Amino acid sequence: MTYNTSNAAVTGGTSMARQLVEEGVTHIFGIPGVQLDHATNGLAGYRDQITFINARHEHTTTYAADGYARSTGKVGVALVVPGPGVLNAGAGLVTALACSSKVLLIAGQIPTDGIGKGFGLLHEIPDQSGVLESLCRSSVLTNDPGQVAGALHGAFVQLQNGPGPVAVEIPPDVLSAMTDGAAIGTEPAATPPAGNTADLAVAAERLAAAKRPVIYVGGGARAADAWDALASLADALGAPLVSSTNGKGAFDDRHPLAVMPLGHHELMWRTDCVLFVGSRTISPRAGGLKVHPDAVQISLNIDEAAFSAPRNFTHTIVGDAGTGVAALTELIVSQTGGDQPCWADDLDQIRERAQARLEG
Repeated sequence: MTYNTSNAAVTGGTSMARQLVEEGVTHIFGIPGVQLDHATNGLAGYRDQITFINARHEHTTTYAADGYARSTGKVGVALVVPGPGVLNAGAGLVTALACSSKVLLIAGQIPTDGIGKGFGLLHEIPDQSGVLESLCRSSVLTNDPGQVAGALHGAFVQLQNGPGPVAVEIPPDVLSAMTDGAAIGTEPAATPPAGNTADLAVAAERLAAAKRPVIYVGGGARAADAWDALASLADALGAPLVSSTNGKGAFDDRHPLAVMPLGHHELMWRTDCVLFVGSRTISPRAGGLKVHPDAVQISLNIDEAAFSAPRNFTHTIVGDAGTGVAALTELIVSQTGGDQPCWADDLDQIRERAQARLEG
């Protein structure tokens, strides 16, 4: 059953709940509190659509949202009171930031007329907005109930365009005030950009010409659901798949070209061309793995900050891990026919040596 779907006046809390339903949210991890009374009241009207999971501590709200995002591919949503609630949730936000997880924190605030005044109100901390901005990709403070739906919709749009946590702060007087704004409709997510055509062409040419290519996968590839694209590229190149700890789960470890972590060091030192996909690694080191100084190093990442100094990649592509890898595969197959006998029996020997080190 759906409630409050008309344009009739509703509280900011109901507007919040209605917009979350519109965005496809089905689960929220949170802890109720006095500043969130109208938020939880609003959610109660949509209990058939949204399951509220009451956590034992604010620490667990954002960690649970992070785990939910990683396991489902959907946005994980957490709801906490201001001040100590936000600070407690901070650990999970930092983890989501480091691990490129799609997490939305809806944070309570003190009343709008007290923000920044230092009145010593319940759960007041200096510059909560600044704290959230330092922990998230972005954070927005809503000052009017008519802004709630738009702020939440904007957060979901941003989460579609790149992983990492975002926050929306809603003061209690905004949650209790009335608004006649309807929920903002959502459109099918646009296809993420694969990257500049010229950049893709250069990278494809270098990868196709490589004798010992390696595909190094980071957390951005996992967040982009690039499983099939990575497997297809590895097959087309005959390139082994390796991952950072954060990239674990971005491809099936049972894939014939997947190599266990103990074999990564030898691969990265012997490669003549490595493609980093959705990884923030600092070249020429990849999670402690030394890359041969003569190797061509290509980075595909939706976040241009992943290319900044001291990184020193040969080529960079600003693009989504899934669509970018698929575009590279298409270009490479058109050049090579998709049959690259790279590494040949070397991979088996590398695996054997890695297994021997593990057992020894």
